This record gives sequence, C-alpha cells and structure tokens, in this order.
Amino acid sequence: MLRKVIYSLLIIICVIAATIGVSYVYRTEITHAVAKHYLDHYNAQLTCADWQWGEGLFAIEANRLCLSYQGHSLTLEGISLTFDALEIEKATVVATTLAQSNSADSQWQNAPLALLLPIKRPLLHIESASISYPGLARAMQFSISEQRLNRFAVSGDVNGEWALDADVISVDISMSDAFTELLLEQAQSLYQAELPWQASVTNLGLKGKFWGNRVDAQVITQTQVNVDSDEQCTWRVASVGRIALQSNDMHVFELDTSALTTEVALPQCAKLAQYTQHLGGLRAAKWQVNAVEPMTLDLLGNVSMPSLTISTQAGKESLSVLAKQSQLNWQVLSFEGEYALEAKISQYGSVTSQGQYSNANIAGSYEGTFKLPKQLALSVSELRSDGDFDYHFWGESVLSARVSGEQIKAQGLDANEVTANVDLKLTADGAIEGRVNTHFTLLNSYGASVENLRQTYDITGDIGVGRKSAKVKAQSTIARLRYDSLLFSDIKIDSNVTIARAIEGSHLLQWQGINALAKHNFDSNNSPVSLTINNTDLSAFTPLVRQLNADVVLGEGQVSLSANGDAKLQQFDWQLGIANADILYQSYLAKSLSVKPQGKWNSGQLHLQESTFTIDEVRAGPVLKHIKGQVGLEQDLYFADVTASVLDGTLTMDKMYVTGLNKQRPNTIVTLDSIDASKLVALEPQQGIAFKGILGASLPLRFDESGVSVENGRVYSQQPGKLTIDNNAAFNAVKSQQEQLGPMLGMLENLDIHDIQADVNLKSDGWLTMAMRIKGENPDHKQAVNFNYNHEENIYTLFKALRLSDEITKKVEREYQAKE
Repeated sequence: MLRKVIYSLLIIICVIAATIGVSYVYRTEITHAVAKHYLDHYNAQLTCADWQWGEGLFAIEANRLCLSYQGHSLTLEGISLTFDALEIEKATVVATTLAQSNSADSQWQNAPLALLLPIKRPLLHIESASISYPGLARAMQFSISEQRLNRFAVSGDVNGEWALDADVISVDISMSDAFTELLLEQAQSLYQAELPWQASVTNLGLKGKFWGNRVDAQVITQTQVNVDSDEQCTWRVASVGRIALQSNDMHVFELDTSALTTEVALPQCAKLAQYTQHLGGLRAAKWQVNAVEPMTLDLLGNVSMPSLTISTQAGKESLSVLAKQSQLNWQVLSFEGEYALEAKISQYGSVTSQGQYSNANIAGSYEGTFKLPKQLALSVSELRSDGDFDYHFWGESVLSARVSGEQIKAQGLDANEVTANVDLKLTADGAIEGRVNTHFTLLNSYGASVENLRQTYDITGDIGVGRKSAKVKAQSTIARLRYDSLLFSDIKIDSNVTIARAIEGSHLLQWQGINALAKHNFDSNNSPVSLTINNTDLSAFTPLVRQLNADVVLGEGQVSLSANGDAKLQQFDWQLGIANADILYQSYLAKSLSVKPQGKWNSGQLHLQESTFTIDEVRAGPVLKHIKGQVGLEQDLYFADVTASVLDGTLTMDKMYVTGLNKQRPNTIVTLDSIDASKLVALEPQQGIAFKGILGASLPLRFDESGVSVENGRVYSQQPGKLTIDNNAAFNAVKSQQEQLGPMLGMLENLDIHDIQADVNLKSDGWLTMAMRIKGENPDHKQAVNFNYNHEENIYTLFKALRLSDEITKKVEREYQAKE
C-alpha cells in the first residue's frame, strides 16, 4: 500500500515537474499569450519578455521586458522580483506623439479614483528611469524608491515624493534647474522663428492631489523671459510665486495667480527710444501684471478671466489697464471682454477710457486733458477732449470726438477758445470719410485779427498701403476780420482741396459782393499759386476804400485782378484791370478811369510796369477832359507824361510822385497851353467884366507831405487880348475912392492887351499870390497902358466854390453819397 502511495506521489511530482519544465521551456510563448489576453483590451502589446527563475525558488529575474502602447514604448531591464521587492536596474520610456483619448478614456479620467491597492506586495525600486520625447536633447532621468507601500521618492531631473491611495494621488515634486533649462531650449527652438526669446526658470515645482474626477494643486515657479526683437532690443518678463490649480469635475479648471508676481521691463534700445521717450518718467519703470481673481479654463480651450491688471507707476505718473470679464479660447484664438484704462503722463496729460474689446474690434469712450509736446514753433494750452470710438481690425471703424482748448500759439498765430468736433469713418480697405467742425473765438495772425472763425471740413480719402490720398471740401465763415485799421465782416470761403503726391486746392472767397478765386498746387519742389477776381462792380469795394479814406466814394466801373506765382519763392506776376471807373474824392470827381497796370511781387517788394491810364473827365474846379498818362513805380508810385484838355487848351505834366513824399525830388513841371482867357474868367464871373485872349503857363509843382505848392511859376499871354469893364460895381467903387487914380483906371475899361506876364506862387495851404504885369493900349484915348497888379486869394476856397456851384457835380455827389 505504501509502495502504491509513494509511486503515485512520484507520478504526480513527475507530472508537476514535467509541467513546470515544459512551462519554463516555453515560458516566453506562454508569457506573450497571457499578456495578449489582458493587454489587447487596452490596445497595448508585450513586444519582448526574457525572464528566468532566480536563485531562490520564489525569485524571478528578467533580463528584458518590452511593452508598446499607441506608439509609445516601455523597456524594463535588469529585473529582480521577490516577495519583498521588485527591483529594476533600468526603465526606459520612449514617447512619440500624444494620441487623443477615446470616450472610454475620458470617462475613466473623469471618474473617482478606485485603485485596487494590495495590502502587501513587493516594494518597487528603479535604479535608473528615463523618459525621452522627440526633439528633447536628452531624456529625463531619475530614480524611484518605494520606502513603504505606495509611498515613492524620486530623485534626479525630478525630485520629490508621491503617494498612492485608493482614492487620491498626492505629489510634491520639483524639476531640476538643469532639465528645466533643457525643456526651455526645446520650446525656444520650436518658436524661435516667430519670436526670438530666451527663458530662465528656477525652482519649478508641483504640489497637490488628484482624485480622478478633481484636482487641487499648486505650481511653484520663478521665471524670467528675455524676448529679443529684430531691433536688437530685449524685453524682460519676470514671474515669481505660485499658481493654484483646482477642478471639481476635470472639465473646468480654476487657476488662481494672485500669489504670482509678474513684472515686465521695457527694452532700452535706440530703435524704440523714439516711442518709449513719450512715456516720460514711466520709460524706465517696470510693468506689473496681476490677476487678483481666479480664472477658469476648460478642455475645449475656453478661458474666462474676471480681471487682469497691467500697470506701472513712477512718481505721479501712472498707467493702468484693467481687462474685465475676458473670455478667450486659445484653440481658435478668439477673445473678448471689457476694459478700463487710466493714464497720467506729465508731458501728455491724463485720460480715462472704458469699453469692450475682442479680436475683431475695440469700442468705447474716453475723456481727458491732453498736452502737446513743447516745440519752439508751437505752444498749445491744455486741451480737453472726450468722445466715442469703435475700431474694427478688419472692418469699418468710427470716431466721434470733441476737443476744446484755451489757446494755441504758433509762428505768427495766436488762437483763443478753440473747439473742434470730429466725426470720422474708416473702412477695412483704408477708405476714410468724415466731417470736422472747428470754431476759433479769436485768431490773431501777422497783424490780422479774426473773430468767430467757423469751419466745416468734409473729408474723403484713402490711407491704404501705397494709396495715400484725400479730398477735403471746406466751408469757412468769418464774422469779423481786422487788419490794421481795416474791418471786414461776414466773409465766406468755400474750399476744395485734393491731397496726394501734391496738395491741390481752390478757394472761393466771398465778401460784400466780391468773389476772389485762389488756386494752388503744392508739391515737394513747387508751390504755384493763383488769385483771380473777375470783373466786379467797383462800388463793391466802397466799404473797403472808405475805411482807408472816408472821403473816397466809388461809383460805376469794373475791377479785375489776376496774380500767378510761387508761394514758396514769394514771387508773383499780377495784373489789375480798372475799366470806366467813377471815383469821388471829397468834391473832386474823376469819371471813366481806365487802366491795366501789371507787375511783379518778389519777396515783399512790389514791382509795377509803367502803364497807360485814361480818364474822360476830372472835376477839380476847372474841368479837365480827355486825360491820358502813365502810371509807374520806382520804389514810389508816380504819374508821368500826363496830358489833358482844359479851358479849350491843353495841360501837360512831366512826372509827379504821389508816395514817398518825404523825399527830395525835382519839381514837377505843369505846362498850360492855349488857354481861353474868357473861359478862365468865367470860372469866377464878375458883372460887366469881359476878358478875351489866349494864355499859357509854366508851373513848377512840388508835392510833399505838407501838400501841393508852386514855386516861381509863370503865366503869359500867347496872343493879344481884350479887356472891357462896363459898370462893374466893385470897379466903380475903387475909382470913386481913389480919385487921383480915376483917369488911369479908366484906361482899363477898354484895353487892347498886347502882353501879359505874371509871377505865380502857391503855398501848400492854398494861398495864391500873383504879380501881374499887363501891357496894352486904350483905343479910345490912343494911349499905351502899363498896369501892374498884385493878387492874393485862397485858390482852394475858390475851387471848392466853383465845384459846389457846378450843378453837374452836385448831382453826382448826391448820387454817389446815396450809395454809401
């Protein structure tokens, strides 16, 4: 019986030994088959397995085990497994690309952890573990030591601890500075082409817990990023602190950066100095970026940021931008939110603005006080402005603004109480359209004073790349314009200006029935300008002329003006046309004046070519008719070669200057020829006195600041004459009073005149003295007569009396004065 039992045991042992032997021999095939049964469900494969029994019966040693999962591979080498420990000499993970998880994985990720952790198992020790990823210069290397069950310590590129519990995974690890630098180099190589940057991160760590369906962790970091621009400028961004990460469903994550301090330093480089210099004291200040309230993000890339502040301050200067209720998606690169801006910069003033922004547009309102940089040629008082705007990055943008200021000073210009309203629209392709209304309460410029200047500009243009052009239609009204002693009221100017490579414009000025058209075409080389006044009624200029001289009244006639030249060179050719003009000065009347002077204007100097003028008639006491002469300019204005008909004779004048009267010049010679003596006496008719004959005269005329005078003039007879006196009361009275002269005076009552010679002098106050010598014969007594006579009279009083007695002149005066 015992032998049978022993025999049976031997058979069982042999079978077991044979089974174990066969299993050991075919252990690799069996291992792969078992692994396939369990790993296929996870799309994983066992690609190699080389193991054997260890020295003890319950020890297993493996030279190599290989596992692949969705392109990633895990290789374990030098494995020793006992009841107490699982020791691995080398574990290598080679990652390729991150695969998208399926729905099952997502459900598993969002489920609470329920880890099946055995109460007792061998403790894990990995002497050398490495994880490599495409693009990394080297693999991440570390060691793992399980000090007690499910409590692991790591050291190497990653240092710290993590713990496994059935419902939570806890980590407290940090990244070595060397490997962090390696990761940054990898990231830099990926984005270097877009924006050159360098980063330095130290003390990077992670501490937190993961429950499967929720997480609570903190990232500790100390980061400095240097961004190099193309202009060899470096922007420095430094962040120090902690970032708290929480999620209650693993779909929406909350990031709290309130314990993170971030500073940005503006670059100091010559290329950007022209911009940063406008920041005043803020130029060297650091910028702080703070998000006090936590932000949330989800797996679809949506980020919600309640507030983000970017601010800087230096003394009393500050700039702060608060982004509120921001919503963005980093996957589709979209964002939107609200903002509030406050800025105080000493050289520019202060402004506040609030509104909405997105990746499509920014819209809002603003108000503030502004200063313009001080310049030698421009000084502007503090400006107040407010408005609304809606700027679309790829669409239509609008601006509505109001600006006001107390004073603007520029070269030769001083403006007070300035206001402007601006309404502009800008399309996506660069077309601009708008209206600007301005009002200057008072404007002083180069001796001119303008009150209540109002202007409206209608603007259309194109500011697209390579298409800079604009058209401006402007209307200007001036309530009052003062220049020296002149006053102009109710001036209107209509302008049309085209701005492209050149500035081309036309301006129509309207005042008191006068229309003046100015044109220009300015470019970088030339500045041609023209001014045209077409035929205009002379009487329209009466308000202007009367301010220059209250005794002048303009009547019938036409005036025209044409000027062409270059504004930059200050050179102009001009031509003035006066046709059939009637001009009344006090009681002097010139009828039908016609003249077409022309000349140049060169750098403030007026040049006038000698021009012919004609006047049908001048009433200045004696009536001058058919007047013709030359007018010219030799530093001073003059008239020359003047001829006229007077008293059936002629008048000629060589040259007389009418400006520069303080200068010493030769006397003007006025010559009278073939004057009818009877018409001369008729100027001041005396009852019973008749005088016939032909007279001539040579009068050296001086015209200076004191007036008109004659020095050593001479009047003479050109033909014999006749004097008769018949019962003249004044003459008879003289004879009765001078009885001893009676016979001699009687000889004058009937006198044949052979010769008359007279010396004439006229003072500037109008007093005429004449020493007259008359030679003749009384035919009744056949006696020669020599008569010397001295006469003194104020000729201005006489001429005025003569003009006032002229019924025609009176009629003209009444007619012209009615036009004032």
